[in-house]
Amino acid sequence: MRLPTALTLPLLLTCAAHAQQTINSVTDGDWWDPATWDCNCVTPDNALVTVDHHVTIDGGVNKSSGSLTVTAGGVIDNYTVIELGCQVVNYGYMAL
Repeated sequence: MRLPTALTLPLLLTCAAHAQQTINSVTDGDWWDPATWDCNCVTPDNALVTVDHHVTIDGGVNKSSGSLTVTAGGVIDNYTVIELGCQVVNYGYMAL
C-alpha cells in the first residue's frame, strides 16, 4: 500500500525532530563551555557525547539518557558530582 506524500512527510519530520544529537569535543575545556563542543552548545541530556580531549567537569553533570564515550585520547576530570544513568564507554581516562 502506498501512502500519499501529504501523510508521510509529517511522519518523517516528527521522527527527525526526536533524533539524538551526536556531539564531539573539539578542544580541551570545561563541560559547560559551548566552545568545547562541535555544536557550540552545552550538551543536552539526551545527546550522544564523545570526548576526544581533556574535558573538565566543574559544576556537576546529570546525564540520564543518550551516551558518553571517552576515546583513547580523551580525559574527563571531575571535581564535583557526576551522575551517569546513560551508556558509558571508556577507552581513555575518567576521574569520577
